[in-house]
Amino acid sequence: MKKFQIVMAFLAVFAFSAIAVTTASAETTLLAEWLGNKEAFTGNLATESAGELLLDDTALGGSVTCSGIFTGTVTGGDGVGSIAKVLTLAKVEITLASPLLTCTADSGSACLAESDIKVAPDKLPWSTLIFLKEDGTFLQAVFGAEYVVICLSALLGEVTDTCTALPAGAVAEVLNVTGGVEVMGEATPLATCSLGGENAGLIEALPGNLTKDGTKTLELSSTG
Repeated sequence: MKKFQIVMAFLAVFAFSAIAVTTASAETTLLAEWLGNKEAFTGNLATESAGELLLDDTALGGSVTCSGIFTGTVTGGDGVGSIAKVLTLAKVEITLASPLLTCTADSGSACLAESDIKVAPDKLPWSTLIFLKEDGTFLQAVFGAEYVVICLSALLGEVTDTCTALPAGAVAEVLNVTGGVEVMGEATPLATCSLGGENAGLIEALPGNLTKDGTKTLELSSTG
């Protein structure tokens, strides 16, 4: 247990650093916790988050929109969680050997719309941690996230772009909504991509990315 507490302390320091950069202020940020059916719980609850993500190497303009399902856990008593797998909407696990094919090139994308666009996560599981800002906004930091995009480009032929979140994590707003918790908008700071370089990898959760549990309605709350 002591080792786990030390690891989470390091993650908290990294996350607070990322949030400080994101908010560009000295605003106090507090730890938050997960609730199930509006009550505290012990142990882990299995989670599933289905929806669409926009992925963009902003240095290249290679934006694609992908549909999928993230599965993992959240832990009672604190804001700790994990993302263990990414699945297709048909619930087939996505790996580097079997990439996601339900992605489309957005208008103006460097990826050709008629090509097969393959996206896969890497270095799973990813750790997550929930925080609360002074203004009541909840934030989620995701640590260790990495993904690969493969597509055809009119100028470069087939390209492979690997984007990796910074050690401080990718931070996005999360909101209590009917039926669970929704991830909102862009994650910051931007990831580092093998083609676009530093501060190029944009991840944006499109509306409807709902995180839920099969037995309890999830909700975020302050720990105090």
